Amino acid sequence: MSHIPSTFAPLNEGWTLAAVNPEAAPEALRATLAAGIPATVPGEATLDLLNAGLIDDPFDGDNENKQQWIGDVDWRFTCHFDWHDDGSDRHDLVAYGLDTIADIALNGRPVASTRNFHRSYRWDIRGLLRDGANELTVTFTSPVRESDRMEQARGYYPHTEHHAFNQIRKPSYSFGWDWGIDVANAGIWREIGIDSWSGVRIASVRPLVDVTADGAGLLNVHVEIERAGKGRVMSPYDSHPVRKAVPVHAEISGFGTNLSVDGVVAEGCNEAVLTIAVPEAKLWWPVGYGDQPLYDVDVTAGDAKETSWNGHVGFRTVHVDTRADEIGRPFQIYVNDVPVHAHGYNWIPDDAFISRVSQRDYERGIRDLVESNSNMVRAWGGGIYESDEFYDLCDKYGIMVWQDFMLACAAYPEDAETKTEVEAEAREH
Repeated sequence: MSHIPSTFAPLNEGWTLAAVNPEAAPEALRATLAAGIPATVPGEATLDLLNAGLIDDPFDGDNENKQQWIGDVDWRFTCHFDWHDDGSDRHDLVAYGLDTIADIALNGRPVASTRNFHRSYRWDIRGLLRDGANELTVTFTSPVRESDRMEQARGYYPHTEHHAFNQIRKPSYSFGWDWGIDVANAGIWREIGIDSWSGVRIASVRPLVDVTADGAGLLNVHVEIERAGKGRVMSPYDSHPVRKAVPVHAEISGFGTNLSVDGVVAEGCNEAVLTIAVPEAKLWWPVGYGDQPLYDVDVTAGDAKETSWNGHVGFRTVHVDTRADEIGRPFQIYVNDVPVHAHGYNWIPDDAFISRVSQRDYERGIRDLVESNSNMVRAWGGGIYESDEFYDLCDKYGIMVWQDFMLACAAYPEDAETKTEVEAEAREH
């Protein structure tokens, strides 16, 4: 998941949910759904219907079949909020999770359209915000109808289950699976809000590690920044001065280590790599093979270090031996040059309604893994790119993660649109 900056203000209150096409709902509910009901964000349409007492528990009896109409409805989430300019250079609307085919508008003016559950979005809305009262709408097209429409347009691609889930970038499991109910609804499943910032922000940080032959831990911090930018660039000669050099700083600490390095994102560039060598680094091991020491990493950018990022790393090497021998090819995983016997499970979303999965649920799941003598988990491709909590707990408890792309049990279109979306997912996660 994307790092949420301290400048981000979530829009968690003042939401309502309404059906754009109430004729797709049961007749007894049409007037109520056209008028709107209270909504929870982050959340999902089905849970709002449940909380409003309009439907029974989807897991009970035959309710799954009775509630298939929910996936045929176009749902509109509306938020009324007050906003006042704090003097920041930029005001961005940031959506960390939209499920799935969405049109976003602010004060009646279009912001963007999205088609991917698995990624976050950011839009500069300086020209759309009003001082005082504002209205944000997020309108979701029926995923069932859209997946059927795309199948007609592209042609049939083989898939399991009865929905053409492989036609849109929505988790496969939400259309029903052998372990879960069919709840192909819509919603703002992660935080949405306004990020107000000035000068520069850290867009992403990738801390990559290695271990040298003499036992030093090598940390390569890949930092990507975005400058606020104002006005227009009127000629090629103006482009680089607008994108001035930005100082960046990285620190690593823990286990008696406290090292730092300064660097610069050069004029006209957006990225820099900072390298720190940690002598005699403590090594991270899978559970059962050693300890899991995690070093803290802090990154700042800007003249006044106005934007920051923090995380952790464990120093280790990983490679897989697939060299042919007299009986075939092995698939032997090595961690820190020691062969590891991987044993574990397949991880599926903890709930069919992913927005209500909590930190406590993740802790229970990872604890179950550890207590069952496992050291690896596969994040299944029919689910989601998991939350930071999931990966942090795996790091903490020594669980190796076999990470799937979100492609499962189907053939997928290989057109330019699908490739672009999957690439965006890979770069973000």
